[in-house]
Amino acid sequence: FDEASRHLLYGTAAPDGRFVIGIIRLADGVRRELAGLANANSPFGSGAAAFPIALFGNALYLQAYQPFAPHSSSGGIFSLDLTPYTFAATGTYPILEVRRLLGAGDYTAPIFAPNGRYAAMLYREPENLPANYVPLGAGLNFNAVAVLDLQTGVARRVAAAGLGQGLEHLAWLPNSQTLL
Repeated sequence: FDEASRHLLYGTAAPDGRFVIGIIRLADGVRRELAGLANANSPFGSGAAAFPIALFGNALYLQAYQPFAPHSSSGGIFSLDLTPYTFAATGTYPILEVRRLLGAGDYTAPIFAPNGRYAAMLYREPENLPANYVPLGAGLNFNAVAVLDLQTGVARRVAAAGLGQGLEHLAWLPNSQTLL
């Protein structure tokens, strides 16, 4: 769902490389889909698809990945301005220009601040990996926090776990200035 629970966001991928990024307006059920191919010309990188992770106004945020790969790190975080689209009715549209905000790497899906200005994610710093720790999920362990400014595209490290410790979860307070 988007930040105001007005839209349902979804993504699909098919073995032949086709992928869809979908937006359903809950008030009237109008469905808009952006279609792409996970091939050498993908706007998200060679062979990459993307799925929606947040929608704030006309800014759709996407995370790239390699479909059907046994282990896939994030292929990057992108933004797509929906202003050029005329979503008058249900339909499928091509993906226009996307903007890369963050490169590929081992980090969690971003947690967006309530005001839509920042996204925070956990990532790994190899020089301080957690000791005696079994991670949840995909088997990656994280030990640092970065905040991405969605307007400037600049990410910065804001915190790290203690020596040999790991991190699991993030949450924003309603003021969009404090992370737990």
